[in-house]
Amino acid sequence: MNILLVLLIATYILSGFVSTQVGLPAATQVPIRIIIAGIFALPFLSFKGLRGLSPRSRWLCFSTAFAGYMVGAWAFSHAIALGGYSIAVFITSLPWLGVVEFLIRRDSVSARERGVLALSALGCVVFFAPSLAFGSQPGYHASILWSSVAAMAGAFGQYGRRLHRSDVPSAAVADGVIVSALLQALAMIGTIEVGLEGGELLWLSVGGGCYFLSNRLSNYVFATVSPTVAAVWMSTEPIVALILSALFLGVWPSMWQCTGGSLLLIAALSQYGFGTDSQNL
Repeated sequence: MNILLVLLIATYILSGFVSTQVGLPAATQVPIRIIIAGIFALPFLSFKGLRGLSPRSRWLCFSTAFAGYMVGAWAFSHAIALGGYSIAVFITSLPWLGVVEFLIRRDSVSARERGVLALSALGCVVFFAPSLAFGSQPGYHASILWSSVAAMAGAFGQYGRRLHRSDVPSAAVADGVIVSALLQALAMIGTIEVGLEGGELLWLSVGGGCYFLSNRLSNYVFATVSPTVAAVWMSTEPIVALILSALFLGVWPSMWQCTGGSLLLIAALSQYGFGTDSQNL
């Protein structure tokens, strides 16, 4: 299952790379990419399967998608607007999925799992420390608040599929996420006036494909592995980004990044002893 987590991380990294190839602000890129992802998803939307679910299951499916992903995206955009990209990425890179598991299950989360979560969070703090040295900027503290809301909402959306238990298959949750995101994007797209070149549209299509793939893959992964395992492995995304930057862009990591990346990697590798301890609620 860790192989699927690695593939999921790689998809996120590719999605981030795509955003650097298009000369549009994030507020313009995201709705377009989600619209494209929705078009890609249409042949896979299992409306027949959704109709076969109980009303309670359908409500859980779409309310989780709405509350988690739409609220998360809305809060994340506020965080970026107020305090810049760095603080928002830092807070949302912390292993929030594991934190949500701890808040809900509490006594069922072992001391070792809590320690690994703490080590992963510390690694994120050290990794991003240089980019957080602008606490006096206007809107900084408000950005922290909005970033935290975005992180918790997104983590709840990811964790919610475990609350469905066997009533709602992960594919149905993925459909709910796509539909909710597509509705949000349609609401935003009308405010965007932009002329796209052929190359930019191609990159946005790749980005939409990444969103679609990561959406369905993450629903499957997060429904079947321990939330702590998923949270800590997902927090290794900066390590993959550093390796790619060093290999292909010639940008070498700083001391902070090496130290933080090492802590993140240690936290991830230390999970092998309990990776299957908390598979189910």
